[in-house]
Amino acid sequence: MYYALAFGFAWGIAYYLDTPNFSLPQKLGLSFLAMAVMVAIGTLIFNLELAIPSVLKFSTVFVAYYLIASFRLTKRFVTNAS
Repeated sequence: MYYALAFGFAWGIAYYLDTPNFSLPQKLGLSFLAMAVMVAIGTLIFNLELAIPSVLKFSTVFVAYYLIASFRLTKRFVTNAS
């Protein structure tokens, strides 16, 4: 259940940060902050050994989201350039 919440939280944060309003350092800092929050909550509820995999899932979701978003932006750029 906790990993499902971590997945949803990561996707929501990635979606929120996927705007030109945030610079790359801001996106990086906010994502690390969100990961630290997930580890802290996981450590309070369970233990550190169970909380660490949530960060791995969190970072995997971030990479997947931005990979998908990069295809969307590339496609839009190619369409506008034609």
